[in-house]
Amino acid sequence: FFWSAQLPGALDEFALGMAVALARDRGWLDRLLPRASLWGAILAVLGTLIFLACIRHLTRLQTDYWMHWNTVLFIRTLLGLGFALLIAAFLLLARGPVLPWLVRWSGLGWLGAVSYSAYLYHVPVILLMHRAVGAGSFPGWTWIAAVVFITFAVSYASHRWVEQRWHPNL
Repeated sequence: FFWSAQLPGALDEFALGMAVALARDRGWLDRLLPRASLWGAILAVLGTLIFLACIRHLTRLQTDYWMHWNTVLFIRTLLGLGFALLIAAFLLLARGPVLPWLVRWSGLGWLGAVSYSAYLYHVPVILLMHRAVGAGSFPGWTWIAAVVFITFAVSYASHRWVEQRWHPNL
């Protein structure tokens, strides 16, 4: 589990994030600025389609996730690619007026503020929830909703009483 799920097994996901950061820092994304809305929309659609395809695949598994070697090896890389494309899309779309307005009024800003805590707590919440219902096939949409709710509740508490305590400017 450690080698497949922790840092050594997630280097490809970190590399995808670093590639987006490099593209931003080196100005490669700026080359798309004359048509930032078009490219942002294209990247957002591609990222969303990849994300939805991965979720569909995971929800259709008939046995435990770890019993499918191809899923274990490739699904997180594909998810990482989908999210990398979405981040690149947001970087492009942030240059226009619509995305900043949407972030301010939709709750996406709050989601971004607690995202690091969600990153830290989502795996322990998932593992605890699996123990509560028993591991096996897909546990259902109610279980997913509970995992998301609990993860963000814990993440908010951590952000509010840990992160902001030590970094009040967050």
